[in-house]
Parts: sequence; structure tokens; C-alpha cells
Amino acid sequence: MPIIPFTDLHPNGTLKDAADRLASLAPGLVLTAGQSVSGKVTLLLALTSRMAAQAHPVVLLTDQLDHFEPFRPLPANWTEVHVQPNATAWQRAVHAATADDALIVVSPLNRANAPAVVSAARSRWVFAALDTLLAGLDASYPLREMGVGYDAFAESVRCVWSQSLVPALCGHCAANAEIRAQRSSSCSRRARHPFRSSRKRVVRSAAGAARRGRFRSPT
Repeated sequence: MPIIPFTDLHPNGTLKDAADRLASLAPGLVLTAGQSVSGKVTLLLALTSRMAAQAHPVVLLTDQLDHFEPFRPLPANWTEVHVQPNATAWQRAVHAATADDALIVVSPLNRANAPAVVSAARSRWVFAALDTLLAGLDASYPLREMGVGYDAFAESVRCVWSQSLVPALCGHCAANAEIRAQRSSSCSRRARHPFRSSRKRVVRSAAGAARRGRFRSPT
């Protein structure tokens, strides 16, 4: 599956406006934060593709095998680099990526790469995926455990795009929507409306339905 255009994920509204605002900010760190399988990498690559000018190089850095495999084929000017999972290897990989005028994508952000990634984001665009349930600027807390202080985080961050999977619930009794529609009468005998499943909403959430991006302009 190739990279999904951002306009296909979020065609209008405040989410599209938030993405457009990124281009007016000074280069820095853009985080997509959320729980596992919430669509962080899908959104990360869509945002990167939107920010990258035509023919602008992009370097994908990861320490997990086949991490970007679901998004192949990658654009011709995108390069994927597999990094050994240790701090020294990550410092070298990030330094090599900054030697070219390329956008840098890091996924996942972890203890081995976070300090080098945040340092590089002080002077260029870096897009990274962070596995956390915390939203917005609260994403600074897991980064603190990775060796990144709040001052460094605040100096480099430009946007934290938080998202999560939204459970589908019955509109009458708040039971999990895995209950079949034909059994809906058992949840509320006095309900005036038939059971309405939020299945469509779940599919969109699994693809990465995001909350509004939160920005921090450089001081």
C-alpha cells in the first residue's frame, strides 16, 4: 500500500488547516503520538509527504526490520535506512541524514534515538512517531524517560499530533459494539431507535483518525 495522501485522510476542516500551518513555522520536531495500531506511521508519512516539496529528499530511519514495508513502493526520492538499536549507531545515522538537505523521518522514537533526534530537530524538519497514550504536550513525559529534558523538547517541538482508537459503543447502554445488531433489543427494551453500530467510525480510527494538532511556535 503506497503512502496515503494527507488530503485523503483528512480532506477538510481544522485538521487540514492545522497541517497547512506547519509550513509557516520554523523547522523543528513534528510528533505523531498515540497507542499501538492507531495509525501513527500512516499519518507520519502522510504529513511528511505533504511537507516535502516535489523531488525533495526524505530519509526514513528505523531500527525495526520491515517497519515501512506496508507503505511500499516508497517515492523515488525517499531512502530507508535500517539503524542498529543502540545510541551510537543512531547518532551516526542522524548525523549522516542531516548532512543532506532532507526531511528526516524516525519511527519509532525510543530511548536509543530520542536525544539525537531532538537535537537534530533544532535546525531542520524531523518527523517522528511516539508510542504513548499521552496527548499533546504531555508527550514530553515519555521523552523525559528517554533522556530528553523538557527545555530541549519545548525548544524543538512544533506540533504534537495525538490520536487514539475510539471504541464503538451502543448508543443506548454503552456496551461494546461487538454485540450483533440482531441482539440489540436485549440492551434496552425501551429503546426507540434500532441499535446503531459505529463500525465505520472504528475503521476510520484504525486508519488514524487524529485529534486536532497542537502547535508550539519557537520563541
